[in-house]
Amino acid sequence: MEAPKTFKVGQRWASETQPELGLGVIEKAGSGRVTVYFAAADERLTYASANAPLRRVSFSVGDKVRAVGGTEIEVLEVEEDDADQEHDQDGDDDTGDGGVSLPGVEAGQGFG
Repeated sequence: MEAPKTFKVGQRWASETQPELGLGVIEKAGSGRVTVYFAAADERLTYASANAPLRRVSFSVGDKVRAVGGTEIEVLEVEEDDADQEHDQDGDDDTGDGGVSLPGVEAGQGFG
């Protein structure tokens, strides 16, 4: 028997039944329901927590992630807290150091 899924705001999950939605970010969780926002499809869906067709997505150092705009970035570091992960990624930004730090919600919105 599979352990029940635990959903927390800010975590990234993907739909097992609708992969074309891309990566989703948990917006609300509780009272037997979970609401996920899929930025690439601009869709917000609510599921019953007990049977949500979702799988957890997380990145590891060295993973390459393609942003919605098409830019490919490499994950350099992952820091995890109770709710989500922050990914330090190699990419272009305004600081001139070549890296960006994306909290879980932003990383979820940029995945595609």
